[in-house]
Amino acid sequence: ITSAPDQATITVDKLGTYLVQGTVLFSTGDSCVRTNEIILSSEDLELPEAEYSSIPTTCNGGSDGTVTVNITDGVGPFSYAWLGNPGVFGNILTNQPAGPGTVRIKGDNGCVLLLDYLVEEPDTLLLDEGIIQVACNNDGSIEVSASGGTPNYEFVWSNGVISRINSGLQPGSYE
Repeated sequence: ITSAPDQATITVDKLGTYLVQGTVLFSTGDSCVRTNEIILSSEDLELPEAEYSSIPTTCNGGSDGTVTVNITDGVGPFSYAWLGNPGVFGNILTNQPAGPGTVRIKGDNGCVLLLDYLVEEPDTLLLDEGIIQVACNNDGSIEVSASGGTPNYEFVWSNGVISRINSGLQPGSYE
């Protein structure tokens, strides 16, 4: 037992029922004795349990990842503090870059869980092109292929063609 004016701390090492008795001394010399029963149950010591799911960034180097925390056990309601993201207190964190992080989850009983999470990102988008030079008028072509990034690629050329292959081209520059 440790004590200070107007407070006392009792440390126990097992669950059970405890009687706490305190005496209040008044300046008149009178005193009053008060007894309280404290029941320490397993719920009082139950750590929150949680898991997370994440949505990766849509592009390598992007900042649109999302993390969602789902509580699986513990004494609620719960509060959330996303370390490195002050001002975010719910169970969902949005607009995040790829990388690791930690969320602090506190149960209504005061028990705290630090949950590590990871936002992933796709590989860097790479393009390979094959160019067929113009031999006669309007017979040049460019074919591109993509890898990395987020698949289901869409190819839109500066001349309005929407395809991996841009053909019937005159000499010039195409993006």
